Amino acid sequence: MMYLTTYHYSLLSLLREYLQSEKSELTVARKEIKFGREGWQNLYNLSSKHGVASMVFEMLNISERASQLELEFIPENNSKVNSDNINNDTLLVKYGLIDIETNIPPADLLTKWKIDTQNSEDIYKKDVDIIKELLAFFRINDIDALIINGVGFGQMFVHPSHRHYGDVDIFLGSEYTRGNKLLGKLGMNIEVVNQNYSTFKFRGVTVRNHKCFYFHQFRHRIFTKQDKRVDKQLMKFLESGYDTVSVDDIEVKTPNPEFMLLYLTRHLVLHFLEYGIYLRHLCDINLLIERNRDSIDFAKMEKIFKKCHILKLFTSFISICKTHLGLNLDLNLKEDKDLTQRILNDMFFNKYRLIDKGKFKKMRALGRYFFRISYLFSSKWKYDHIQRGLFLRMLPYKLLF
Repeated sequence: MMYLTTYHYSLLSLLREYLQSEKSELTVARKEIKFGREGWQNLYNLSSKHGVASMVFEMLNISERASQLELEFIPENNSKVNSDNINNDTLLVKYGLIDIETNIPPADLLTKWKIDTQNSEDIYKKDVDIIKELLAFFRINDIDALIINGVGFGQMFVHPSHRHYGDVDIFLGSEYTRGNKLLGKLGMNIEVVNQNYSTFKFRGVTVRNHKCFYFHQFRHRIFTKQDKRVDKQLMKFLESGYDTVSVDDIEVKTPNPEFMLLYLTRHLVLHFLEYGIYLRHLCDINLLIERNRDSIDFAKMEKIFKKCHILKLFTSFISICKTHLGLNLDLNLKEDKDLTQRILNDMFFNKYRLIDKGKFKKMRALGRYFFRISYLFSSKWKYDHIQRGLFLRMLPYKLLF
């Protein structure tokens, strides 16, 4: 068992303050954080890996002064160098020419952080443009498309562009087949994975069309009774109505909060099994609950989670949110504290997730296969906490694919 370091706690503290500012829409004063170059680099690496770099950068409250160049050097007769006799705005400190603890990152790392944040904003704007164009196309053809997660959900954030965005998910329901044909006629290269799920590239972004909610984006897995139960329940939630949000002056249909709580939890469970979870996932659930606590029947959701065999994991996810991200939620749920600690440990210290991507790509096919199988067996405990015997049922399929 490994333990969280100062960098982990600093990251969690900054995220907690960020989410607090999102909830209150007020400026939250952060506790001063001071690191040397290595410390700032570790904090940056952690935030980037977990998809929360833009959120953390926002909470650093970097002033314009931090980017200005001030040529102030240490006098030649000053042989001792410490934080007492060096101004934090000097050239030496800003550019990491000397390694002391400062309350802002070195200039080169700060610049990289700014660029990453700008890239995040550009990705958001691109996704918004794609959504607007696709929704307009579907409306012209009398298809009532529903945006799942993505920029629609991002409107819960005061700064939607700070959130991490991936592929665009669109629910077409009974119009799934017709929607694919129309997109094909438009010139899109549609990859029909199966009768319920297809993908295509649009302006460099992967768009996924869904007929149901079997989470086909997690490929190479066996679909279980839990998938059917979750899909059936999500469909019921849709029957009770939709929400609409304004995205760049257009109205976008999105699922209701109870749908999103089940959807995000199921998505998080599958991510937990296949790849592990990231802080960005927990931030989403945290803010969803804080924004919509009066619209969610938690007693009903508890029964649904239990029926779908995900209540135990949901309880641990919520516990992490309450302890480390400041979630204010009082539910009488029986928590497995050992499981919660193990999930937290897996999130930060899983050795299979810490491998360098470049090194992994350089592996031969056989090496990557054995690496993946080793990761699978190391994750057996995750499957066991969902349903007894699930791992053994999944194993033959995983070994083949």
